[in-house]
Amino acid sequence: MPHPTPSRETAEIAGQWLPIETAPRLKGQRVLLLRDGGNGPFHAIGYALDGVPGWHSAECRGLETLEELGYRVTHWMPLPPAPAQSQGDGNDLA
Repeated sequence: MPHPTPSRETAEIAGQWLPIETAPRLKGQRVLLLRDGGNGPFHAIGYALDGVPGWHSAECRGLETLEELGYRVTHWMPLPPAPAQSQGDGNDLA
């Protein structure tokens, strides 16, 4: 699934935790989430699904949300852009 390209606005807020209520809920757009399950805050890469309230991550199954797993999602942050591909240095991205 193609992922939306970070916008200039997204780049300007990178590195800042923002209230979850301000997070984009665009299909396919992944963001860094801050969630708490009672044992302190943890990070997760998460996303929203059309028409489904709550947030999802790799640990969710089907339409299950982080909230249904007992987490309270409080903040979000844009993911940084992927590193640029370089040519000939042996570190090319696949």
